[in-house]
Amino acid sequence: MTKLLLILMISVPFCPSSSKAQNKPQPIVSTPYYRQQLIGKWGIYVSIANGSSILYNVCPKISFNPDNSAEIVYPDGSKEKMKWEMLENAVLDINANHTFTYPPYQIDFKQMKEYMELTLSSKDKRRSYILRRLPE
Repeated sequence: MTKLLLILMISVPFCPSSSKAQNKPQPIVSTPYYRQQLIGKWGIYVSIANGSSILYNVCPKISFNPDNSAEIVYPDGSKEKMKWEMLENAVLDINANHTFTYPPYQIDFKQMKEYMELTLSSKDKRRSYILRRLPE
């Protein structure tokens, strides 16, 4: 019995579950949740490039579809189609186009009082976009 107790006392400090690294809170990111939140129609309200913001008077609109396609409709009526993919850790990969020039983008959803806001930030921090969900 003494030998068993001694073995347990020696082995417990080396168990992974008792290590300090395991005690740090780990972010839990659910890719299906972010994918579900992204699907729908959004207005692009703000574009930020190298610290300078552009506020749109007439917003381009983007629709993210369940088949991983998307379409941007610009204020002049012209359209641009693209493909997107939701990656791990809340990262949106979208093929580069006239609007989204520096993919992939870190995504962040914020539920405001009257609308859902989505921020897309390029991984290299060169470009960000603020979108708002549009009524269906």
